[in-house]
Amino acid sequence: IGIYLLALAIQFDFRGKGSAATRKFHFRLAFLILVALMAFRYRVGGDTLRYMDSYEHMYGAIDTFDIGGRLQRFGFTEQLPALDLAEIPVVPDRPRIFINTVFFSFFKKYSKYLFVAIFLYYIYPYFIFNMEVIRESFAIAFFLLSIDACLRKRWLIYYLYIAIAFLFHAGAIFLIIVPFLFNWKIRPLSIFVVCGAGVAVLYFFLNTSFANTYMFLNNIEEQGRAYISIKSNINGYIAPLLFRILFPAII
Repeated sequence: IGIYLLALAIQFDFRGKGSAATRKFHFRLAFLILVALMAFRYRVGGDTLRYMDSYEHMYGAIDTFDIGGRLQRFGFTEQLPALDLAEIPVVPDRPRIFINTVFFSFFKKYSKYLFVAIFLYYIYPYFIFNMEVIRESFAIAFFLLSIDACLRKRWLIYYLYIAIAFLFHAGAIFLIIVPFLFNWKIRPLSIFVVCGAGVAVLYFFLNTSFANTYMFLNNIEEQGRAYISIKSNINGYIAPLLFRILFPAII
């Protein structure tokens, strides 16, 4: 699949070959392939397995939803009963259809190099968004849907999208600052300022009782402490920096 997507990027984006009809055909075929790969997997993905295994305990919690709890209200979308394989009907995985439809639509609307975008999506975040951080990928998808409103400065619509994103994953609360960064130019100094402000806010959250005052922030504080407590060797620190900061900056 990776070779196929790379060939599309070379043929259509770098060489500029192929008719509009051919491009449309391969765009749709690539979409179907990536959806099918996720839809027909079985017990692949750590978060998927945890959702399946904890389904019976989580199901009853839907009626007692707590906005400051571990899972947000819409975060129950992925819950599947831990049934025997023979009892599970072979049907397309609807969450994966939604997530990939949003990403492909976003690429088509905003990327000059459509198939390069699809290839880059496949080689890194595709597997994570479709098999691991399911709730987070829903939040990201709604953020992508909000981009048009953001560019048009229709802030009420933007914040409605962000509210939905938050109901999937509490981490989406940080998207409230995007409108305030709208006119910033991407320069080393501005990146430094944003990162520095992020570190300061994180330090404030983890060293005060402010989050406990607002129940919807308590979950973010708990997750932050859990991630910070994870110990790693030097490779564990270098790899995230490369994949999440350096490589995207170069691209």
